[in-house]
This record gives sequence, C-alpha cells and structure tokens, in this order.
Amino acid sequence: KLRLWGETAESLLLVMVLLALVIAYIRIARKNRVLAEQMIYIEKAGEVIKERELDYRNLYDQNPLPMIIFEPETTKILAINQAATARYGYTETEFQEMKLENLIVLQESQTKMKGSPDSRNNSSVIEVENHRLKSGRIIQVEVHLRETDFKQRKVRLMLIFDVTERLVTEKALFENQLQLSNLVSNLPGFVYRCSFDEDYTMQLLS
Repeated sequence: KLRLWGETAESLLLVMVLLALVIAYIRIARKNRVLAEQMIYIEKAGEVIKERELDYRNLYDQNPLPMIIFEPETTKILAINQAATARYGYTETEFQEMKLENLIVLQESQTKMKGSPDSRNNSSVIEVENHRLKSGRIIQVEVHLRETDFKQRKVRLMLIFDVTERLVTEKALFENQLQLSNLVSNLPGFVYRCSFDEDYTMQLLS
C-alpha cells in the first residue's frame, strides 16, 4: 500500500508539474501574442509618422516662398527649403553654416538685428528687413515667424515675402501723386474733380 501511495503521489506530482508548465506556456504565449500585436501597432504608428513627416517635408520643400528654420537662442540656421536656396543663391550646406545675422543688412540707425529672438513673438509679423543675397544684391522682405518643433527641440520657422518690387511701385506712385498735388496746387486757375452722381460729390479741389 505504501508503494502504491508513493507511485500515486509521484503521478499526481508529475501531473501538477505538467499542468503548471501548460499554464505557464499559455501565459507566455498570451504575453507573446500581446507583445506581437503591440509591435505591429508600433510599426504601423511609425509608418504613419514617417508618412506624415514626408508629407510635411514635401509641403515645406514645395512651398514657393522661402522658409528658414533657425535656433532662437543662437539664430543658427538649421534647415531651409528649396525656394530659399533659389532666392538667396546659397546652397543648403552654406545656409547651415550661417546665422540670420549673415542675411540681414542693418540700417544706419540700427545697432542690432531688428526683432531679436527674445522679442520675436509666436506668429508675429516683423517689419520689413533688408536681406543680402549671395550675389550681393539687397532685397527688402517681410518676415513672418512661428514657433514650432524640429528634431525634438523648439525652433522658429521663418516665412519670407519678397516685397522689393511692391515697395518700389508704392514709392513711384507716391512720388507721382506728390508731383500731381504740387502741380494742381500751383495752377493759377480753379481745378476740381467730382463724382458723376446726383450731388456731384466733390473728390478733389485745388
């Protein structure tokens, strides 16, 4: 009887060990399945992020307006789009070795760059600045800034509008209007202009 009980106890112990191994295997398999699902999710999320980054990069590169990403503290240029290289004449490598100060031409009344990094607020519009192209030509630009993230750090994105021709045209119109005003003011006769309406509303009177 003792031998029978001993064999029975050994059998039960073996069954319990096997059962424990089966349960452990099931748990491990379940964890592996969950881990595999998480890995698939992470891979898909990574693919989505890469696609979005590629979309953003394409939008950035294909923007017809020059765009410059720079570090606020040092004003070091970190990245530019194709429009910036085409407009300024510098290569991407040359840009990345420059700071904003290398582009901005200070006026005689200025002692430092207009709108320092600390004073340039998010989404702010900066006054017209003079920028120097690689050829040496000076152009006038209107600068728009926005704070954004780039390679896991806070940077500033600069959007640049070339307003050189617009300002030249505005100056020419102003000079023409001034000449016309001086001419009308010095005429000995009586000059006026009115609207062709019921009251002949007066527009100009010398």
